[in-house]
Amino acid sequence: MSSVAENSRLLENFLKQALPSNVRILVNGANGWLGKNISESLWNMFGGEFSSQVLLTGSKNGILQLQNGSELEINRWTEELIEEFKPTHVIQLAFKTRDHVGEISNDEYVSLNEEIINRALWTISLPSTQGFLHTSSGAALGETAFDKHIDPYGYLKKFEESSYSSACKDNGKRYLGLRVWSTTGRYIKSGGLFAIESLISQAMSSENLSINSQGEVWRSYADANEILLAGLIALFTGETGLYNSGGTDTEIGELADLVSSLTPSRTPAINRIKDSAATASIYTSIEPSIEQVLALHDLRYSDLRAQVINTMQYLTWLHSQSNPQD
Repeated sequence: MSSVAENSRLLENFLKQALPSNVRILVNGANGWLGKNISESLWNMFGGEFSSQVLLTGSKNGILQLQNGSELEINRWTEELIEEFKPTHVIQLAFKTRDHVGEISNDEYVSLNEEIINRALWTISLPSTQGFLHTSSGAALGETAFDKHIDPYGYLKKFEESSYSSACKDNGKRYLGLRVWSTTGRYIKSGGLFAIESLISQAMSSENLSINSQGEVWRSYADANEILLAGLIALFTGETGLYNSGGTDTEIGELADLVSSLTPSRTPAINRIKDSAATASIYTSIEPSIEQVLALHDLRYSDLRAQVINTMQYLTWLHSQSNPQD
């Protein structure tokens, strides 16, 4: 079994060979979880040429701290900056995510994201732009995604998909949408927002793992960085359209078992009261999957065991940075 790091290098090496010599990639939303991952991969690929071929933007100026110790500059998004850079390809990751719902009013949440979407549409219209990749979500398929008041996140993700696809078609640009389902990997947000992070954090700090859901919970897991690398490979090998992230379909109990078995020095017990009558939560990727594009080039995702180890190593490192005395 290869590690996620080893498999990512294979994907990076393939992608580097597929890139045209004059490529200039704009990563908008570089300071988020997905942005940090793909920015680090691009740094690995371009090395000393990174600053001339990649532009990282966000809502404000800042420094992106990578786990390997490198520091990358993030620039505040402005039209002047983008026009001067003349991107050939855009990776659109900027978005006020679901965890911000409730912090502000629904109208303000929708308005802020619509502004981000309009900026992305503007980049599609630039003469220099040839291809556009963005991340959507399985939430775009939700039963309430038609209503921005009931489900503003799902509504906006659905709106993104149709807006970007139409704009690329109208402007003659190559479009690649990635509908991300459930993810693992480095730079994952801590604090219990994601089941895999919660399970690993519990395993690191206690003798027990608690699963609150009484019914089955199914998710499709893939490494966040590998999903984006797969999307870029698709974009630069001539693919177009909307793809789902794919991954390994796993029930939360199976994931907890795996986390428990991989916890160093002990095997935490799993606490869960199951109810056979409880409604199952099924949020699994559908077809077409970006994995199908990888298979065309004899490439693949890392398996779930490697993904859990990779996520666990990152969270252990993150804990050591916050608690150097431990």
